[in-house]
Amino acid sequence: MSIERNTLLKYLALGIVALGLAFGYFKYRDNALANLGSKDPRVGSEAPDFTLRKFAGPTASLSDFRGDLVLLDFWSTTCGPCERQMPHLKSLESEFADDGFRVVSINTDPPQRSRNRNVGHYLEHWDLEFDVLLDDGRAQAAYDVTRIPTMVLVDRDGRFARVYNGFTQRGVLRQGIRAHL
Repeated sequence: MSIERNTLLKYLALGIVALGLAFGYFKYRDNALANLGSKDPRVGSEAPDFTLRKFAGPTASLSDFRGDLVLLDFWSTTCGPCERQMPHLKSLESEFADDGFRVVSINTDPPQRSRNRNVGHYLEHWDLEFDVLLDDGRAQAAYDVTRIPTMVLVDRDGRFARVYNGFTQRGVLRQGIRAHL
């Protein structure tokens, strides 16, 4: 009986150590990821202005949002990580709306006849209400977007605050937003 108990205690101790290591790893990883956006060489420089057609309406420019903290979200309707990111962006805009935070969603699908239908279905599915702009490639080029999703946090003065490439956890985005409010 004591051999079985000793074995059980060893496995229990190993399990506790493994949980501790996993917790430490994820805590370290989240902190490291939170700082990645601030390492981009463009941080602090002027964000390029652009004018794009809105999905529902005329046009909008980045300068229209001057005075707000803006998260530019470059995405596509065919991008799985972009789709997983959308609920996070929706909740963050709702959480920080009273603090002058806005999400400006920039769709990167190629201009074609089905683009409006695809984007419309996507917005309806996610019940998104933020500004959705349709890029013709100019904004992607100006912001050097080479993968999606890419998110660029632009401060109230129109400068790069952070750049996030790929799917980014809600907590990491939230930490970046809070740092610039």
